[in-house]
Amino acid sequence: MDKILVVDFGSQYAHLIAQSIRKLGVFAQMLEPDAETELFNDPAVKGIIWSGGPASVYAPNAPALNPDVFTKEWVLGRDIPFLFTCYGHQLAAQIFAQGFYAAVEKREPGEYGPTALTVKKPTGVLDGLNKQETVLMSHEDSVVRLPPDFMITASTENCPAAAIEHITLPLFGIQFHAEVSHTPCGSKIFENFIRICNAKKEWTPQRMFEETRETLRANIKGRV
Repeated sequence: MDKILVVDFGSQYAHLIAQSIRKLGVFAQMLEPDAETELFNDPAVKGIIWSGGPASVYAPNAPALNPDVFTKEWVLGRDIPFLFTCYGHQLAAQIFAQGFYAAVEKREPGEYGPTALTVKKPTGVLDGLNKQETVLMSHEDSVVRLPPDFMITASTENCPAAAIEHITLPLFGIQFHAEVSHTPCGSKIFENFIRICNAKKEWTPQRMFEETRETLRANIKGRV
């Protein structure tokens, strides 16, 4: 069964990303950022989402990362779509900058609560969005310098790179929380991402229940 991975960087909303994907008919599996490499390389994975989180990419308490996975080379070599959100958006920009410059800086003032988003290029995960949307922001750090080969697709008054996209590859970054009700266009963004991933909509709660039941039966039988 096709799946989309949700990498949890400690966001209080990370589980809502997985729920949003599942509601659209695709199985979503949550992983910690230091999970084993083989879990990220599972051939059933058709796309990967990096969640938000409370840390700064520069903070000593930033989430521990699997060093084999969180590199520009691995992301490009995986050859599947990625959606970087909030903290994940900042981390991706920093990783793709490869230490040549600081892609992320703290900006004053930060953005908190419902915020007006101006969609400049309705492409990729922003396909079909209105020119003006309302999104939920919760950040002080911002992407201030684009990684090579990325372009800005949406902005807010205080966050010029509120959404970015690779010019040739299915790599997308958004600074806002698409998974909450305060972002009405969020479901459309996830629907677009699923389409870009070409993930089959095979997941239902009933199917998950049946698979779990069969697994339990097999385990019980093996112990008898």
